[in-house]
Order: sequence, then C-alpha cells, then structure tokens
Amino acid sequence: RNLDHIHNDRVRQLAVPGLLVRKISPDVIQHVLAGPCGLGEIDAADAWQLYQDLQQESFLITESHGSVSFRQDLRIALYDLIIQDKEVKSQEIHENAITFYQDKTAPQDQAEYLYHRLKRGDAPAIIEEIYSDEIRPFIENSLTELPLNAYILLANKLNITVDDEVLKNASAASLEPYLINL
Repeated sequence: RNLDHIHNDRVRQLAVPGLLVRKISPDVIQHVLAGPCGLGEIDAADAWQLYQDLQQESFLITESHGSVSFRQDLRIALYDLIIQDKEVKSQEIHENAITFYQDKTAPQDQAEYLYHRLKRGDAPAIIEEIYSDEIRPFIENSLTELPLNAYILLANKLNITVDDEVLKNASAASLEPYLINL
C-alpha cells in the first residue's frame, strides 16, 4: 500500500524486491538489484539517476553515517511477503549481494556480506569466519532480522542478551555457546 504512491515506475520496481538489501548506492543498484528487479542491465549513469530518484521517496529510505539504506521497519514488514512471491528473484538478490561484497574489506561491506550470507541461509558457523569487532556497528542493529540461530550466535559474540521467548525456539547448538557466556 505504501508503495502505491511511488510515481516513478522504475523506482517502484527497484523498491520491491530491492528492500531485501540494507545499504543502497548506485553500485548496489547497478550490480545487485537491476537484474532481479526487472530493470535489465543498466550503466553507471542510469544507476546514479535511479539512486537520485529513490532518494526522493523519503518514506523508503534513511540516511546514517553517510550511507543510504532502505528503512528497516519496511524491510522487516515486507521481507516474508517478498521472499514468498514466486515471481520475485529474492535469492538472486542475496547471491548478487554476496558476490558484490565478498572481496570488499571495509567493515561496513563485510557486515553486508555477512548479512546476505546469513539471509541466504548459510550455516551460522560462518559468523566465526567473517565477524570482527570492526563490523559490529554495521550489523548490530539487524540482529533480529537474521535467522534465529544466527541471531543467537551473533548476539553471543556481541554480548547482547537475548529475550527468553526467543531462546525457547532456538536449537541446542546455538544455545550452548550463548548459555556458557551467561
């Protein structure tokens, strides 16, 4: 319903399923989202224009620390609907994001890489390989978006308390390290 008042059709295409990503930039639009969002292959100038047009839809995005992101509340509210839509290439978005971020070394890029690996369904054990304290500020606010076992293991690494109701639904493998740290 909120997306109905986006006047630019290409921005609407980009917004859903583009909400599956957190961080937005012209490069992300060009290399991660364009194909799965049905925009086809686009060049850097077209990606920049889409980025500028997207920023006009202030209800979709937030700006923090010099980067633009889709609003977390919208991503959480719409994530399952987007994933369940058979016509949406949601896995392709996660795959493209993983490819895009895998060789980048900046902490915020490593956070995006970890986020998409976990959202793709990779085993939470990858947290041990990828996580470092430098990426904490870039992943911490998205813990509740992650699959339950990944959420608990990452919360353990961050020394964040997990609600008892959440713990009741966790596997024994993800609970053990968490409970040891209590």
